[in-house]
Amino acid sequence: MKKIFILLLILPLLLCSCATGNISCGVDGENNAFLSLALQADWSGATDDMKEEIRQGFIAIADHFENELGFEVHKTITRVTADLDMRMVRPAATPEEAFRELETILTNEALTPFTEVNMQAVPGNHFSGYRAEVTLDAAGFLSAMSLDHFPASLAQYITQSITDSQVILQLTLPGDEAAASSVTPTLENGVVTVSSPVSFTETTFLSLTAATNVSGETSETLEAEAKSIQTRIWIFGGLLVLFAAGLAVSIFCIREKDPSDYDW
Repeated sequence: MKKIFILLLILPLLLCSCATGNISCGVDGENNAFLSLALQADWSGATDDMKEEIRQGFIAIADHFENELGFEVHKTITRVTADLDMRMVRPAATPEEAFRELETILTNEALTPFTEVNMQAVPGNHFSGYRAEVTLDAAGFLSAMSLDHFPASLAQYITQSITDSQVILQLTLPGDEAAASSVTPTLENGVVTVSSPVSFTETTFLSLTAATNVSGETSETLEAEAKSIQTRIWIFGGLLVLFAAGLAVSIFCIREKDPSDYDW
């Protein structure tokens, strides 16, 4: 699937004069784990002989995702343009279950577009967190498919097509805030999202740790509460030290008192 997914990513860039795409995965605000690919392509600049072949290729790709892989596919394909929206959604009852479903999707060799996936749930008393790291190696695919054997004019056309096109990679996790991320995150409707353009000269890496407040209190309140608890501990510890010191002095005085001082 990695090769099919990346081929779908690269093919429009190789053959179309303009293409934009979006690969997104994550957990949405309704506890759905999802993996989707949206792609818009225009190959009006291709030769007449290539136009129909490219159109049939997009039709075949859309059919494969829908009938073989189980994606929900919405497509609009004309003689020289294509608009594909392919999405796999797995609903869950809780964010924890949705996160596990996402891990199942992204680590499934039959589905994942990524070369590396690392995911971890981070439970806590007041805050719970979800951490995910994904790596996409479109550059490696291009490197393996060397353009050296192409005619110079076609190689130049392909290179220019890649330059004029753009694909965005997005990762979304449930959370009130981003505890850590590889790029600047956005927060909306209870989910945190990071995104980055897909590089065709090096691997593309995204990481995100999203934190959710499970106590119902603000982080400022929790911090104040922690300081208050710490202060009480210090006070109790101080009183305990004073009590121990007083007890020691009393015992010392009793031991040092002359027996004749007692009223027998």
